[in-house]
Amino acid sequence: MNNQEKADKALSEAKAKDEFESKQTPKSKKFGKSHRKVLDDDIKMEDHFDDKDFIKKRNITNNIHRKNYKEEEIQSVKSKYAYHCQICHVEGYESNSYSEHTENRRKMSEDAHIVKNSDGGPAIHGNLLSLCVYHHHYHGDKITPNMILESIKLDGSKWKNGIIHKLKFLDGDTIDIYFKQEHKDQIIKYLSEHENQKIVNFFPNKK
Repeated sequence: MNNQEKADKALSEAKAKDEFESKQTPKSKKFGKSHRKVLDDDIKMEDHFDDKDFIKKRNITNNIHRKNYKEEEIQSVKSKYAYHCQICHVEGYESNSYSEHTENRRKMSEDAHIVKNSDGGPAIHGNLLSLCVYHHHYHGDKITPNMILESIKLDGSKWKNGIIHKLKFLDGDTIDIYFKQEHKDQIIKYLSEHENQKIVNFFPNKK
């Protein structure tokens, strides 16, 4: 399955899930909230990416007898961008697209790891991008840490209280991506430290 097929599949699954949930009759729950509050469409992007700003994520694992719940503290950037995809936002959007309403964007947005989780990449502001499911699956395998770092170290173009940078893929194609300044600074800091650590691990001190 190529990237286009993966992206189309992810988009179809997200749409199907949204349609299924919208048809379900809300049921009251014995514990906790029955559903989360629908977000207003006038929600704004944030300029500040605080290192101490964590959210709780609940991981659920199943065994034969019961579900196990484990909470961990992670960071997220998609809410900072008002659930906009950093690529879609530059491309603009037409009326009646998913981007027009905040609640739709929340359902379609994902925190995409720059250094993959499988490679030890943490869920922190400096290692995350806010991408829609389509761009996450279409470009996710092609966007590398070095590509991001080399791009955002350049000045870029100022636009809508942020900066647009151009990513260049190995095949020569390019794509524009939008960053908030503090987010950009944290990515440069983390990826630079990550690259330095790789060098240290590659050339260990000989005893």
